[in-house]
Amino acid sequence: MLKKIGKKKIIKVLIAAVLAIVSLYGLYNAVVPKDKVNIKYGKYIRAVSKIDVDQRIEENMIAEDIMPIDNISPGAITEKAEIIGKYAASDIYPDELIRKERIKKEKDSEYQGEERRVRIYTNLMAYGGVGPGDRADLVYTGENVGVIKYEGVLVENVLNEDGVELSNIKEDKFNKESRRPYIIELKTSQEMALNIATLQGNENEVKFKLIKWTERSLEQDTEGKILNLDEALGIDRDKKETPVKVRKGGQ
Repeated sequence: MLKKIGKKKIIKVLIAAVLAIVSLYGLYNAVVPKDKVNIKYGKYIRAVSKIDVDQRIEENMIAEDIMPIDNISPGAITEKAEIIGKYAASDIYPDELIRKERIKKEKDSEYQGEERRVRIYTNLMAYGGVGPGDRADLVYTGENVGVIKYEGVLVENVLNEDGVELSNIKEDKFNKESRRPYIIELKTSQEMALNIATLQGNENEVKFKLIKWTERSLEQDTEGKILNLDEALGIDRDKKETPVKVRKGGQ
């Protein structure tokens, strides 16, 4: 009799265990969506350490990694061979997913002779909508507000706060990089670069406003001297004519 009772208990325990397993399996399927169970992963290339702009990319600077394929942004590099031996178009930071616009085939060539590249700080109000290849008048907004310093200065690049060229940033739902202008790179003569850099100083304040040339703008000498306020307004103090009075307060 005792043996029969023992067997019945064992059977009941086994049945209870089976039911518990089935219940847990059903609960798992109810809580975890099916599309999360079968996640597809894709490969991408990330930076192992910081890669400076214009630095040649070596194999030890990058690594392969995986993530859910839906999270890999368009333009992501997926093979090391695509970028080894090429150059960083802007600073690339550790663990950053590397996209195609972050690299370039060749390092920027050094400027020849008197040519220089100089940077100025800007914002949405001051940059005048310029882009690479545009020419613009450079207006100083420091002590003497509205003084035109140079005419027809060549714009090389417009960068965001991270130093990425705005022209290389593509709009997509994964792209969180700012498209707000922060730095403008100008191609100038050595003397002009020195003057601009002196006026800009070491502060990241906006000291210049750009006035973009239109298609009707006249070609002018971009290597000209710095204009003072009289020259900008067309006033010749050597003439005996009565100078034009400028009323204050817009009256």
